[in-house]
Amino acid sequence: ILYQQSVGGGVALSLYSVAAKTTTPLPIKTMVDKCAFNFNSLLVYCAVPEELPSASYPDGWYRGEVAFNDNAVWEIDAASGGAKPIFLLGGVGPSSLDTINLNFDSQNKLLFTDKTTATLWWQQGF
Repeated sequence: ILYQQSVGGGVALSLYSVAAKTTTPLPIKTMVDKCAFNFNSLLVYCAVPEELPSASYPDGWYRGEVAFNDNAVWEIDAASGGAKPIFLLGGVGPSSLDTINLNFDSQNKLLFTDKTTATLWWQQGF
């Protein structure tokens, strides 16, 4: 289970293993709404902002009081908790993307939407 907690004006992202009953804090700071599990794998992909402005999360983001400038998509191994950036978003679209609705299609393309403009984007190679 991937979940987030509000911590001191920011967020903390963690994985919880139901089988082992353990929690693994993740090294990235992002909203769980910016993440998706890949088909038939223990890999999670998350859009991660350059910085996380101090706010009342998640409500401030949902109400549009703060927006993010996501700069990369990270791959997280749910089994180990290891995380690494896999591609930069700067070359994908406009100078600022506030990424939501990450999903994979049948051809394993990562699909996502810019929250600000509702524009659909995709990235191949997963």
